[in-house]
Amino acid sequence: MADAKGYHAYSGIARILKAYTMQLAVDNWGSVPYSNALLGNSGNLKPAFDNDRKLYDTIAKLTTDGIAQLSNSDRGVLTPSDDDAVYGGKAGLWIKFAHAIRARLFLHQSKGSTAMAASALGEINQSFTSNADNAQYVFGNTETSANPWYQFNEQRTDISFNNATMVDVMTILKDPRLPILIDTANDALLYYGVINAPVEFITYDELLFAGAEATLRNGGTTAAANVLYQKAIKNNMQKLGVKDADIDTYIAFIESLTLTNDVDQSIKLIATQEYFALYLNPEAWTLWRRTNSPTLTPVTSAGVPRRLLYPQSEYSYNKANTPASVTLYSPRIFWDN
Repeated sequence: MADAKGYHAYSGIARILKAYTMQLAVDNWGSVPYSNALLGNSGNLKPAFDNDRKLYDTIAKLTTDGIAQLSNSDRGVLTPSDDDAVYGGKAGLWIKFAHAIRARLFLHQSKGSTAMAASALGEINQSFTSNADNAQYVFGNTETSANPWYQFNEQRTDISFNNATMVDVMTILKDPRLPILIDTANDALLYYGVINAPVEFITYDELLFAGAEATLRNGGTTAAANVLYQKAIKNNMQKLGVKDADIDTYIAFIESLTLTNDVDQSIKLIATQEYFALYLNPEAWTLWRRTNSPTLTPVTSAGVPRRLLYPQSEYSYNKANTPASVTLYSPRIFWDN
């Protein structure tokens, strides 16, 4: 409808949101229906599954087209403002979000590919420049508009995160973010767990970590990567409200874990810190699958799951097209190598 009526700003935003959502779907399930799907009741009710690698190209085109629509000097007669709950209709920030999505696309494919790493760096340089640019949805102060993690914590008081691998590692590192992320003292002073906390899509600190990794994969210097690595930690802590003195103390301590000329080991260090920063973000699982860092202990001999299973509804209503013999461990998503 936006295309037909020339509402270019809405056309751009719609494509960028679709690109973000599709990337989550591909990163979780691999091949999914797309080109023959989304046609409505009169369309194809049993769509074919598109190849996961090709879908990444489709997602890239959605972002390219979205940027073009938002860059059109004629935004259209109808333009977004307060109805845009993410950026308030600011086209420049949506364009930055599109570049952040593209950075993820290329970084996910950068293992063993300097070209992909270089492309990721190019996108990062066109994306967020501060925490103020973060793509996120901020919830309200009432129970009917509450953050979903707040609702989860309110309703599931029987669940504790205190024995998680992340807690153990952060405790060893004396990480000041631990009580802000996980309620170890039962004081509910949490960043993501309060009623009006944001749900983040992509953030500035994630892109700084991505830049550090991409720099190393592109053959850049350890010193250049280390600057981005420490800047990422600092910006994540500032976003969470860690005191400046505690940030400085932690950064000084982390220098004992400074990046080295061993690229693989340095990427593992970056990934561990990024894993903390991506707490509750689905990208954390993708990060672990790409880097195998931090070290996780599986609860079964089969290992840590590498993908999601297709829902039973797909096998019930679209069995002919739904991939068979899918487990939590295979086939892996195409970038999981």
